[in-house]
Amino acid sequence: MNPQPEDTIIIYISLKNEDCHKKLQSLNCKKILHSMDESKSDEILFRTQLEFCKRHSVNTIINTFPSIRNIEFLSSNGINTITMLFCGSPRIVDSSKKDIDVLVSGQINENYYPVRCKIFSALRKSDIKFAYLPHSGIEASKVIHQYHGKNFHNLLDRCWIGVTCRAGSFRDRLVPKYVEFGFSKVLPIGDCSTYIDPLMKSSMIYVDENTSYENIIISLKEALSNKNLLVKRIDDYSSVIHRDHNMDLNVKRVLSMIKNNKLDTFAA
Repeated sequence: MNPQPEDTIIIYISLKNEDCHKKLQSLNCKKILHSMDESKSDEILFRTQLEFCKRHSVNTIINTFPSIRNIEFLSSNGINTITMLFCGSPRIVDSSKKDIDVLVSGQINENYYPVRCKIFSALRKSDIKFAYLPHSGIEASKVIHQYHGKNFHNLLDRCWIGVTCRAGSFRDRLVPKYVEFGFSKVLPIGDCSTYIDPLMKSSMIYVDENTSYENIIISLKEALSNKNLLVKRIDDYSSVIHRDHNMDLNVKRVLSMIKNNKLDTFAA
């Protein structure tokens, strides 16, 4: 490839090969970094992203987690942003086929997902019927179950309530589960990012690290006791996901912004 000055290259991952860095530095075109994490385990905001931007003279990031804190931090460091939330695609879901009351899925690690872990512990102390799907690992060759991609969505379609978590007090993330649940007509239970839509927050079952095991179980039983009201809450939550997290619409919007040199936020 031989990009021209009017072309744009979007970098999605960290470049670990020094030859790749040299090739990218030699290109005379527009470069944009797509950031999927605001921090690593060191909890330093955008450390690797800013190192990359400085090295390659990049001043625009496609931002996955648009909290006020993150936007202001990037702006103060000379970085413009284009928002690209996690997205999915609408599907038809039949609520009459839901046969799992509560699903706990993913990594059980208190350092990363404290609220998810607390809800899981509460469920294990209760008589609520729930299913647990462990994190199967990153590498496809080492997976421990078959629920990935479409199979995972099919499993979600069978669930009434799903456990999620913003990923701790330092991280402020609307992670994929919030979106996947909406497209599968699953009501989330968990805490929320600061930038979550108000209707999503008011519809879901909100709990945090200070919520007692007893109140977690009471909230779950109350939601499950009235399926008509539960469907209404799910529909309210899902309506925002369908409106704001449609993959086709968001990809078209972001590509149009890149093409027309438009931004959501500008560096201070």
